[in-house]
Amino acid sequence: MEWTADAIARARCRLTSAPGCPRVPAHPKATREGDVMAVVKIIELVGSSTESSDDAVKQALGEARQTLRNIKAVDVVSVGLRGDDLSEWRAHVRVAFLIERVSE
Repeated sequence: MEWTADAIARARCRLTSAPGCPRVPAHPKATREGDVMAVVKIIELVGSSTESSDDAVKQALGEARQTLRNIKAVDVVSVGLRGDDLSEWRAHVRVAFLIERVSE
């Protein structure tokens, strides 16, 4: 999956209230008394690759998918080159996922 500027902008809108992002109305059921709203947790990860910045993002997302369910958005915060000879791409990403309720 290639990370286009449009895909990155859509992901950023889902995670933040950045200027120019459309406001998303609350779910109608969430306003009823007794209904429970979904909770989204956001974590930050750093992926790395010697191939490309896109591959570094994919590496971070691949690791997240190994332990997380219900991933809803990925926001690429920054990308850059690291290492002595600047041969390693790193991608700083935010991953948003739904928290599951544990029934008692």
